[in-house]
Amino acid sequence: MGILHTRSTSRRIGLSLCVSFQEMSKWTWSQLERSFRLNAPFNEETITETILLELKDRHPTDIAIVSFSKIQEKRLGADWEFWFTDKNGQRGIGWRVQAKRLYRPAEEYSALKPSETASSSQIQTLISQAQSQGLVPIYCFYNSVSDPNDVAQGWACRSFSANKWLFGCSIAHAVDVHNLGKRDFKAVSQISMPWHCAVCCQGFSRPESDLPQRVAGVSRNLPNFGRDTDATADLSTDLPEYVKLLAQESVFRGDISGSEIDFEETLYGLSEGESKQLRGVAVFKHTEADE
Repeated sequence: MGILHTRSTSRRIGLSLCVSFQEMSKWTWSQLERSFRLNAPFNEETITETILLELKDRHPTDIAIVSFSKIQEKRLGADWEFWFTDKNGQRGIGWRVQAKRLYRPAEEYSALKPSETASSSQIQTLISQAQSQGLVPIYCFYNSVSDPNDVAQGWACRSFSANKWLFGCSIAHAVDVHNLGKRDFKAVSQISMPWHCAVCCQGFSRPESDLPQRVAGVSRNLPNFGRDTDATADLSTDLPEYVKLLAQESVFRGDISGSEIDFEETLYGLSEGESKQLRGVAVFKHTEADE
């Protein structure tokens, strides 16, 4: 499945976030397979930005994305903030997301080394900064493994049957990743869930739940190995000002007043030297197609 092949479906009426998240998982799996076969580079930043580009193209009035400028890049990290809100942008839940891709033939997340001091500090920073802002610290894993049966062994989704293509993008709570202390696919998949479940699955919430309720339900029920008592996944009606700004209809149409640097300085206080270690912010609004 090539990304260009999905262009014909872009902006079609009634396209749901659920379908789009599933298709991006399939695309990620196939592209990582291709990268391995051709021995070609394909890093996390490229994957994430391509996925967000495609999602925005498919849902121009339901997703707002701001990526921070290259000028700030040296003191910003690779984390993203994902916010999932109701259709009015008044109630939602936020994730702080760090992406890691799987490497073959070892089938390990080589950049994920929770047992080592430096990398452990990176995980701790992700967790502490997320929790201090009322966000859920999430790892998003990009996957493609040689044996599809390995996917079925760790399948935790309540609404969809095991399918290797739907595990192209998976999610895990960062506390669980830290406590696990391993980086191989078989171990990490046991504490992971297909990422589309967050926007699709009603198995952890009420049947009539909207997007932020589904995301909260899945976030609270991610498989874990002794999650600490400070881990929360609560809906908020007091959204940060920058989320309210991004949730405005004018922003979804691409009308963000001021430059990216002004946006960063105004909303994150970077002019005062405060680094949030973010690559950008994406806001996903509930769509009628997902009801």
